[in-house]
Amino acid sequence: MEAGLKHSIPHDLSPEQLRRAVRKFADEYCQRFAEYQTTAVWTGDDQLEVRFKVKGMSLSGRLTLLPREIGLDMDVPLPFRLFKGKALKTIDEQVRPWLAREKAEA
Repeated sequence: MEAGLKHSIPHDLSPEQLRRAVRKFADEYCQRFAEYQTTAVWTGDDQLEVRFKVKGMSLSGRLTLLPREIGLDMDVPLPFRLFKGKALKTIDEQVRPWLAREKAEA
């Protein structure tokens, strides 16, 4: 049994800047967490699916790029629900610097 977990990360980037920032984040995230078999696949122009394995269980999340926010939706298996707040906080903390860098380069 899984629970959906929703969160949003505000931004003020153009669509092109946002895609570039999220693409860079995804590349870095997959490399950094390679031991968790992390993958990031664009399922549309504005949606990225991230999957990884922890303790033999698969987890996935979707980042939806919207005009003023990034919508984050994660499927969290029952054994990991206690850690859902930490998971969201970690992803939020990982994404924000990439958004700030992209804005600074504009």
